[in-house]
Amino acid sequence: MGKFYRKLAALSVVTLLISVVVFSSVFFGIRGIYADNYQKGFVYQYRALQKADQNKPKIIVLGGSYMTFAVDSRQLGEESGMPAYTLGIHSGMGMCYILETAEKFIGKGDIVIMPFFPFTENDYGMDLIFVSMDSEPDLFFDFFRQHPLQVIKSSGAAAYTKLYGLLYSLQRYIRHKEDGSASVVYNAGAFDPDTGNLIYERTGCIAGEQDLYIKKVYEINDIDTNCYNELNEFAEFCKGKGASFYLTHAPIFEGAVISSDEEINLYQEELEERLPVPFLSDLREVLMPLEYIYNGAMHMNDAGKRYYTHKLYEDLSKYIDFSKE
Repeated sequence: MGKFYRKLAALSVVTLLISVVVFSSVFFGIRGIYADNYQKGFVYQYRALQKADQNKPKIIVLGGSYMTFAVDSRQLGEESGMPAYTLGIHSGMGMCYILETAEKFIGKGDIVIMPFFPFTENDYGMDLIFVSMDSEPDLFFDFFRQHPLQVIKSSGAAAYTKLYGLLYSLQRYIRHKEDGSASVVYNAGAFDPDTGNLIYERTGCIAGEQDLYIKKVYEINDIDTNCYNELNEFAEFCKGKGASFYLTHAPIFEGAVISSDEEINLYQEELEERLPVPFLSDLREVLMPLEYIYNGAMHMNDAGKRYYTHKLYEDLSKYIDFSKE
């Protein structure tokens, strides 16, 4: 019996080694597949924070695409007089990943802002995370050091994604197929490489009714308890670093929300009870008119971005005297 188990163990080790070799060959050997991908915006944001003066207080706005479409870090910086940055290109990357990435850059005097967005424990969208790590080995090894089992478990899917990306790129090259105007916003060229700001011109609204009237309900029972725990731990982390952490709400098209005022009140009261962190705004204040919407209920156009960024500054000004910064 012992001989059998030794053989099984040896077979397992060999299989693991083969998997590692195949994954490494595909993941690191095939590079630049996603050089024009939307996830490149996250790399730009990450590098901008890397280059920031860590001894100088700054503003960091976290979140998914709803904040990338709604916040102009340069405008926020100009209005507040503090350097400002965004981090988080796609909510599908997972809020846990966004939070732990932000922790690398948080220092004394920093202001960290995040719209409340329900998420679960171990919220890591590995497919999108791997895409953002394409040709960025330092991001990969940094994540691997923290989550080796997470990488190993998802390595097969990562290799498949890389191969699929290669075939898709070849297909586009052969056919000389260009992206349509509606999807141009979802590639690297839509971002400012220096800041990670979304700079693709977005005027008017191009969303169809199915993308706008999504019947959004704010229901407290839908929120995982671990979400509160993660955010409270993050708030304690910020406090330990001498930084201030604020929550807010992401903008959304007013016609997409079907919750009543009473339901919204109950939702906000419960959030404030479970998350003893200042909320910068009331949910009703971020219900946006159609004139501010671009290609989805939570994606702002340029007018909406300017409005929401200014509102963020005004909301912060209730807590912080920027004239002294």
